Amino acid sequence: CSNIAKLAQDAKAIISLPKLKCFFLKVLPKMYDDSDVVGLTFLSVCDHHQLASAAVLLLQLLLLKKESSKPPQRMNELIVAEGLLWGKLFTLRKNVVDGRFESFTLFSRLAVAYVMVLCDFVLTCIKENNMFKGDTHLDTIEGRSLYPAQLEDEAVRDVCKWFDDFVKDMVQRKCKNYKEMLHKLEIQQDQLSGTDEAECIASQPPTIQNLVAYQAVKKIFHSMSGDDLEILTHYMCTRKNVSDASSEIIFQGLALFVVFQLKREAFVDVETFCSTAIEILKCKLPPQTVKIKKGAKVDPLLQMLFFNPNPSIRAATMISTTMKSNKTKDIPKQLFSVNREIFILNEVLRVLYPLLTETEKVDDKDKQSGKDWLLYKGKFGDMEARVHLHLPQPQDLQVKLKTTFAEEDVFYNEMMMLGKVQHESIIQMYAFQRQYIPQFYILEHHSDLQSALKNMTQNQGFAKKPKLVGYLVQALKAVVFCHSKSIVHRNLTAKSLLMVDENNVKLSGFHLSLEMTHGEAIAKAGTNSMIPTRWSAPESLKDNRYSAASDVWMFGHLMYEVLTHGGLPYADMEEESELTEKIKKGDIHLSEHRLIQRGHYDIITRCTEVCLQDRPGWTGIKMALEKREGGTESMDTLKMDNIDVDDFKDGHKPSTDHGKGIPTTSNSIFREDMTGFRKVTHQGFISDTVTKITDNHVHQFIEKLVNMDSGVRIQLRNGVLTNLLPYISIKESPKEMPHAECIIPLLQVKDTEELSSQETVMSYVDTSLEKAALDKLLGESVKPYLECLYQVASLLEKLHSELWMIGDMSMPLIHVQWKSQDGALSVYIVSIAYLQKYNPEDDNEEFSDMDASTTQPKDPLLMSRAAPEVAEFGMFSQGSDVYCFGNLMWQTLKALDCPSDMKTAYLKEQMENANFKQTKVSEKWETSHVKPRNCSPDLYDLMRGCTQHSSSARIPAYQLVQQLRRIIEKM
Repeated sequence: CSNIAKLAQDAKAIISLPKLKCFFLKVLPKMYDDSDVVGLTFLSVCDHHQLASAAVLLLQLLLLKKESSKPPQRMNELIVAEGLLWGKLFTLRKNVVDGRFESFTLFSRLAVAYVMVLCDFVLTCIKENNMFKGDTHLDTIEGRSLYPAQLEDEAVRDVCKWFDDFVKDMVQRKCKNYKEMLHKLEIQQDQLSGTDEAECIASQPPTIQNLVAYQAVKKIFHSMSGDDLEILTHYMCTRKNVSDASSEIIFQGLALFVVFQLKREAFVDVETFCSTAIEILKCKLPPQTVKIKKGAKVDPLLQMLFFNPNPSIRAATMISTTMKSNKTKDIPKQLFSVNREIFILNEVLRVLYPLLTETEKVDDKDKQSGKDWLLYKGKFGDMEARVHLHLPQPQDLQVKLKTTFAEEDVFYNEMMMLGKVQHESIIQMYAFQRQYIPQFYILEHHSDLQSALKNMTQNQGFAKKPKLVGYLVQALKAVVFCHSKSIVHRNLTAKSLLMVDENNVKLSGFHLSLEMTHGEAIAKAGTNSMIPTRWSAPESLKDNRYSAASDVWMFGHLMYEVLTHGGLPYADMEEESELTEKIKKGDIHLSEHRLIQRGHYDIITRCTEVCLQDRPGWTGIKMALEKREGGTESMDTLKMDNIDVDDFKDGHKPSTDHGKGIPTTSNSIFREDMTGFRKVTHQGFISDTVTKITDNHVHQFIEKLVNMDSGVRIQLRNGVLTNLLPYISIKESPKEMPHAECIIPLLQVKDTEELSSQETVMSYVDTSLEKAALDKLLGESVKPYLECLYQVASLLEKLHSELWMIGDMSMPLIHVQWKSQDGALSVYIVSIAYLQKYNPEDDNEEFSDMDASTTQPKDPLLMSRAAPEVAEFGMFSQGSDVYCFGNLMWQTLKALDCPSDMKTAYLKEQMENANFKQTKVSEKWETSHVKPRNCSPDLYDLMRGCTQHSSSARIPAYQLVQQLRRIIEKM
């Protein structure tokens, strides 16, 4: 870490994640431990955003928490740090003007770090009575020119204003003056207390306020000073004449204290101290009367408080940022106008995804996921990886004012166990996070031995016996190491052995592992739902007891499985419950197999003795295996080199087919459901991805979610849009592609026998908007069809207000229900394939450099009605939704205008348009969309307002709803 400049230069060009891991896990902690102000500052101003964000936090912690043992050296370090931070902030401000601004959070945090560095420098000079060095450097700063610019972004402009004010105020006086003023203030403070003392501080010049605030926060870090905390509480709550820079110091400093320092303290009144600190942070927030714009981003430090592992901190943060609704006493209403469920889910994915590339959700076929854990595959650098991600329950946060942590489930258990048993023959854990939400861990990943053996068997490519025995020896070494750490594995199957390469395996499957006390572990009742019963020892199945001896039993079954090329133990026993009872009683044993030599079968027999004391130790097993692997035993039985395919024809069942968990009796309710009768009256394909099934009760639309991001599916599955799309649910299972199910009950009408034939035809409509318009089912007037479109537009406005985009709308995928009896009209959008979360920052992106061939949608029907930016670049936005709606209006009126004998020609034309993909993006919309005969000028103008070439020129959804309503009311 000595060559800091070189490290910072490397940080600008980091490519591989392992190298980035080195910076995060070794370089940054080393610099912090060494109190290396210059080193942390170099990395704080590097061009790697994540690394800079982590470094600047540690720099602030270092300044607040650690006193220098060598003040003269510290002054020189602070001068270097001040210069580096100034240069970076100057560059970032220039980037704002040039339109290349990246991160407001990092910018504001660097500004606060600069303030802390300069305050620390002045106070150190005063303490060491080195006024000359202090005044010389302040004169240097005064000679610099601030970057003059008119900034459009209000938040950035505010930061620049208080930052410039701080610098101008700081260089106005000499260090000697500051020393005298601070001494005079100390005398006044000795005679005051509480509010009077706070008002006295607030009456001081801004620079003195900044120095006093910085000193107070440092005292809180060093001594948990309750007096200083009380003074800051009164000071922040006065708001009158409070220096902006001092409030930033207090807010940032106390947030760091609560997040990183308070959890380490062990005294009775932590909760009270925490609540007081949170109250100060709350003063930094806008008043409750101010409504923050939806989608406003919360500062990352405040997010850390929301998700702090200390329940007192979480509760205090939740209470301080909520207010009770007047209508409902039980449901808190956020100060922030941000849906808290969305906030949690977005925060989880925001933290996780930068760690990975090529993320994709994995179906958990073995149902091993603990409560609320998700499994993703991806690459950690160049290495295959699997990510286990814990998803907190939004309802718990919203209703109970708490955040959830995974404390007692299998994946949390695996993360904890792997932190204790890193070994060359054990799967490697690349990264993990357990103290903050989201909890996750990333493991190396390879194909498992169980599946590999099955595939080799099916393809008649058999492994030689020495290689199989080599796998077993490596597994044995891993288990022995686990036992040396007092951990029993409980899951020794070929599925838990991952093939690193052709000759090496690593042990995985630690989600079931337990820590042993006095050589034994007792599993909690009800935790055996995932154990591999065919491999488990009698005492484990009977009494939930696990030990080194039970792992020896399992190892014997692992030997059987591996040496039979993936054969299932007790393959002749089909009934799991009957087999379990036999194992408990010791009435069944692994039978000899033609593929297992006598010497190896003897080891298996000894490992599977019913009596624990009769099972061998690991040393004896290892010696016996290595002896036979070396070939010292006489080979009087079949050699693995000469395996016959016939050995696998009769009685060989692959172990990949086994079930897990102690069997239980099936629920009769599910049996009744399976035999239930469903009369399907219609089934057909609406599009390549949407199937419609109508039975005697409902219309069911099943849509393959080929394009939907996994993060969106997570949010939908957790019900974030239930209020807007209550009839749509997300379904995922190991055996099929994720899909959406839209369930719409059949329209209930009077028995047709009571109606005349004419009344039956027009009594109700229960079909797609396209069919309703082509067949004139709602009449020939335009008004009822515009009412349908009005309902779609209203839904669009609500989705946009929640920062969602529907992505695509078409007549065949909009379902209409209408009853003439009461005029009730209901309209449903049944396709959500392109639904996604809206990021307002995306509206400013330039699309010209993007490769259209790799980003544009592949659906030709969507291309024919999509906005130019969607058709060319695949860039969806709320503006593209409005464009698509404009096309929907035009298409509806065109279908209504189509004569009955021209319907076939109309549908053929739609397909031809789809094959053509889309009109040229340079031409105006009206060039290829002539005004329909039954379309009023006002309505056509509205269509054109929706379909402007530029997204920013299109009318927003709320105006669309208003104008459409006025047009309808004129009819």
